Amino acid sequence: MTMKGSAAGVLREILSESAIVKPLMRKEGSSVSLFCGERHIIVLGVPENSIAINMPVASPVIGHMLNQEKRARARGYYVIVGAEDGQDFIAYIEANDASLQRADTEKRLRGAVCVMDYCAAIAREFYGADGLLDGYKRHFVKIKAHGRTTRRFNFRSRIAENDSPENLRVLEGSQIPFRYIVA
Repeated sequence: MTMKGSAAGVLREILSESAIVKPLMRKEGSSVSLFCGERHIIVLGVPENSIAINMPVASPVIGHMLNQEKRARARGYYVIVGAEDGQDFIAYIEANDASLQRADTEKRLRGAVCVMDYCAAIAREFYGADGLLDGYKRHFVKIKAHGRTTRRFNFRSRIAENDSPENLRVLEGSQIPFRYIVA
């Protein structure tokens, strides 16, 4: 599935097994199920050479260590790291049905970036993986489980970049094609 030297392979060595979201094999290909409150969101068509990480499970000690930004460590945050069509990507995803202020969502996504920076530092210091996530294209997405995805992207036209927490893409539905996250 993944090469040992790839970012996904190194992250599999660093993280506990419980922090890694197990892929679902479907006839459409590999998918992952993200927990959102009492619902699940299925991300369809996730590349096989990637890893999905449940951030609160990956960093519970860090979450309890911080006391100023308590909202930055709330549940429902995931990161998917991998490569598709020769392009390395890292997708920061908030799966949350709560009606939150946009600033709260941005803080939470920035918290996820900090945890991934920490993982990259651990990889550099203890696994000899210098520049683990350097050059990866970043995508920031909020997914609401209620409703259906009715919007279809016209991939030939330009859609807004979702390259920072401030420029996040908001999607709705219980089944989201992966290409909508990284488009």
